[in-house]
Amino acid sequence: MMKHYNCRAWGLLILRVVIGVIFIAHGWQKIDNMAGTVGFFASLGLPAFLAYVTAWVEFIGGIAFVLGVGTKLTGYLFAIIMAVAIFKLKLVGGLTGAKGYEFELLLLAASLCISFAGPGIFALGPKICPCCRGGKCKSTGCACHMFCGSTNCGGKNCACNMCKGGDCTCMMTSAASCGCDCKACGSNMSTCDNCEMCKNGCTKHEIHQ
Repeated sequence: MMKHYNCRAWGLLILRVVIGVIFIAHGWQKIDNMAGTVGFFASLGLPAFLAYVTAWVEFIGGIAFVLGVGTKLTGYLFAIIMAVAIFKLKLVGGLTGAKGYEFELLLLAASLCISFAGPGIFALGPKICPCCRGGKCKSTGCACHMFCGSTNCGGKNCACNMCKGGDCTCMMTSAASCGCDCKACGSNMSTCDNCEMCKNGCTKHEIHQ
């Protein structure tokens, strides 16, 4: 059953891939009609070079999101693009309606979620980053934090067996039975759901792989 898996990591994967596909489509749409894109930006009072930057950030960034590479930095860039779109184009149309900014706001929030919470599972960044191979931060001064997208670089939880990925996998109230003091690890959450497999203590089945 799904509760035997890391639902949070799967949720981040789904969100990350969908956002990536959307930005790939919108980025390619701009690149495929660059003259029209430049003209549209000019009508908003924005310089031509921003049209090129936006188009390629959306396209390349979308691919990076799908692959799970550089998601932290890319998420911030997506959020900036959406914020500009809201304030320069959609704000006057209100939140809802054909000219509303609800879609842009949703993409902004979703992009920041990935930046803050991490890329989830099946992300290449943590696997190929020399500091965070396998999603486990090896350094308290991770030089490629923006690249790997890891959410636990530099935290005490890096060395804790029960808190891989920054998520304490045993309940805060029964940490002793898991052999780890969640609070000492620096973890601020518990992913153990006290399911059947864990009713007599955490079985570690929800640890990030």
